Amino acid sequence: MIVIGIDPSLTGTGLCRLTDGKLLDKERDISLIKTKPEGKQIKERIHRCREIVSQIEIFCGLSKDIPVLLVIEGYAFRAQGRVFDIGESGGLIRDCMLKTQEQFGTDIMEVGPGQLKKFITGKGNCEKDLILKEIYKRYKMDFNNNNIADAAGLALIGYSLYCIHNNINIKLAPFQKEVLKTLEKG
Repeated sequence: MIVIGIDPSLTGTGLCRLTDGKLLDKERDISLIKTKPEGKQIKERIHRCREIVSQIEIFCGLSKDIPVLLVIEGYAFRAQGRVFDIGESGGLIRDCMLKTQEQFGTDIMEVGPGQLKKFITGKGNCEKDLILKEIYKRYKMDFNNNNIADAAGLALIGYSLYCIHNNINIKLAPFQKEVLKTLEKG
């Protein structure tokens, strides 16, 4: 059972594939997509976004099996900066996810940044680097990039929900159960 977490960013999109809740091959199952702005014209902005989507499609296609679930981090509505570029990229990524769902029946879900932080650390408003530390402590997954750690956290959320829905025993902290209940309510 494969779950892929996607932490979208214009400068460093993190991707993590878990198989039955485990990171089997770090070289193959994580990826960081780095892009730089090519210019301010629409053609240049969309080309950058398309490159991110293309790399996500390649990453998702590396699995022998079709992913059961794609989990993406939702927009950080209070974020400042290039919000329109982020929106364009996010829209194209979500369109790619919908195409995967239509073609293969893959489920998709969106997890808010605060929900991700709370699921991993117990606090919904922590510093991003704390996720790196807690992912290692709790799951023994060692990453050197917080975008990849976020993607792993998203995949772990998806795997946890899968286990709950399929009556697979999984050990969760009370704050993790709380986040999952909130996500189930939609």
